[in-house]
Amino acid sequence: IAKYIPDPFGMKQTKVLLSENEIIKMAKGYDMEGNETAYWNNKFAEPVGGIHSTAADMLQFIKNPISGSDDASNLSHNLTFGDVTAGIGLTWDIYTTKKGYLRWAHEGGTYGFSSLLMIYPELKSGIILMTNNGDHDDQAFYDIGTAIYLSLTDK
Repeated sequence: IAKYIPDPFGMKQTKVLLSENEIIKMAKGYDMEGNETAYWNNKFAEPVGGIHSTAADMLQFIKNPISGSDDASNLSHNLTFGDVTAGIGLTWDIYTTKKGYLRWAHEGGTYGFSSLLMIYPELKSGIILMTNNGDHDDQAFYDIGTAIYLSLTDK
């Protein structure tokens, strides 16, 4: 995984395997009722839920698709279904906002952890939200990301 994601993007803290010291520093996850959850460990699905990262590394990741300099990243944003008003790329939801800006988004989570990444290439901006509480299908997460986007475009 390092060859294709963290290394080319300069993400020095993003990895699958963590040291004991890194595991101790990890946040605890909590479900919607506030109960602590176990860390998700599924060797067969590491690429979709077993990659550990930091906010700083995710901001580094956002720079690449905005620059358009990476062929693999560019390919992942090509439509495979729908159109730019509401479609899907290889790994991204593709959407045009009411203000006419293209948005690439991807969300996910594991037990007690959620993340949402929204990239607005025309604004040269991205938003990463990560939490250690709740359900990654929570609409409130998208609402927070949308509120941040609106604050960027309401100038």
